[in-house]
Amino acid sequence: MNAPLRELYDLDAESAVLGALLRDNAAYDRIVGVLSAEHFYIGDHKALFGAISALISERSAADVVSVASHLKSNGHTKFEHFDSVVEYLLDIEARSVSAVNVSVYADIVRDRALLRRTLNTVRGIDDLVNATNGLSAAQLLDAAQASLMSLGNESAGNDGLRALSDFVDQSIEEVDEAARRAKCGQVSGLATGLIALDDILNGIGDSDLVVLGGRPSHGKSALALNICEWVSVVQKQPTAFISLEMTSVQLTKRLLASQSNVHGLRLKDGRLTDEDWTNFQRASDRMRSVPIFISEKPRMNVLEISAMCRKLKRDTNGALKLIVIDYLGLMDHGVERGNRAELIERSTNALKNLAKELKTPVLLLSQVNRGCEARPNKRPTMSDLRESGGIEQDADTIMFVYRDYVYSQNPDVRFDAEIIVAKQRNGPIATATLAFDPARTRFRDHDDAQRVAA
Repeated sequence: MNAPLRELYDLDAESAVLGALLRDNAAYDRIVGVLSAEHFYIGDHKALFGAISALISERSAADVVSVASHLKSNGHTKFEHFDSVVEYLLDIEARSVSAVNVSVYADIVRDRALLRRTLNTVRGIDDLVNATNGLSAAQLLDAAQASLMSLGNESAGNDGLRALSDFVDQSIEEVDEAARRAKCGQVSGLATGLIALDDILNGIGDSDLVVLGGRPSHGKSALALNICEWVSVVQKQPTAFISLEMTSVQLTKRLLASQSNVHGLRLKDGRLTDEDWTNFQRASDRMRSVPIFISEKPRMNVLEISAMCRKLKRDTNGALKLIVIDYLGLMDHGVERGNRAELIERSTNALKNLAKELKTPVLLLSQVNRGCEARPNKRPTMSDLRESGGIEQDADTIMFVYRDYVYSQNPDVRFDAEIIVAKQRNGPIATATLAFDPARTRFRDHDDAQRVAA
């Protein structure tokens, strides 16, 4: 921040780019997508580059006369004196030896622009922290991180179009890895621990937004917790469970019921047998070291959730494998102008971006409209998701939990459950048939199911 302003731009490099383009319009192809008018520091140079770009894009010659004429005809008052503009352009062109090094000059101009942007970003964060705008420290941190992330993305640049051959080797490596996993009986993505579901999903992609919907009492939270349990207890990988509905203790009791195989009602009322107590104590000891991180703060917004998950990703040295949010309808989507569907769309879009940024899948739970209960076939569809437009657009995978017993009360189907995969960007649409143990709120594959009466 103490660097002299002169170091934040390079007049010679800016002039060299403009002169090279005037000498050889074909050189524009070598910098398109890398440089824009906004990267120039000198206002006149912004206008000149914009004029050259416009003419070349229109397949017109961009020479000294045509550029001067374009500026004058488009109302640039600084360039209303045609002769002086021509003289300035002739000088720039004369000082440019050739267009051979135009990419080098463009990189210098862009580098200086990023230095200025960095300085402005740091100053903006400083202003935001010192302003009395009512934001919490967590919200301020998230805003700062988002600004720096945006800056980092700009620094990475835009490679534009690349030949297919550039990606062949990477594709071969990914296919080889998938083949190796398949040979070992592993899935390509993050396993859920349910074979019937993993056969459909081939695991969850590391940057996926997965929406899990369903009506109340069908087991959305139970399934999400079962997946967390598999990742953290069996695979010993960190997971985050953002619970906007249940308390941390309620979630922990569910985990303990599952791990100890003790009936949930007995845990609730304390009527445990000696065997129950032994199993419960063993499960409690095991669970103390399980890397599941729970938040029960109510009405969190997407900024707070993002900041919390970024911190956990850092604290786990990048090992965070799954983020669960239970559930979308209880998030704070803000009170800005606009309908609720638009606000929810912003939240789902931000959560998809979070998954991509952290390379950690987000499992987002969502309620389903009660309208499906009026149909003969009560299985939910994507249109049943509340404010479904943004959800359908942003989600990589959409699944629904369905238990016919909730409606029919038929004892023959009491332990039956379906996971309906209604959308999958890179896989089939299908249904996984599972068993559900209501006493321990646990889903199992049928071959592994122990149907215990409630």
